[in-house]
Amino acid sequence: MLMGGFVFVIPLLGLAGKQRRAFSRGAVPTHGEQFVGLLAAAILVVGGLAYLPAVALGPVGEEIAMAHGILYPPP
Repeated sequence: MLMGGFVFVIPLLGLAGKQRRAFSRGAVPTHGEQFVGLLAAAILVVGGLAYLPAVALGPVGEEIAMAHGILYPPP
């Protein structure tokens, strides 16, 4: 299994050493405030989508359980 991982890593490292190309019209430079802002926004959106449902459904589930007479923790 250890050797199998190198099959993918070695070609990718070879591609990483290629010469840089000039920016095209649609490229976003990675050394400015725009890139940092877009990256931070993407991290916040993905993190929010991962954790918000659990945080939001906790009180909803508790309210539904109380409506059915179930108390947590049980007395």
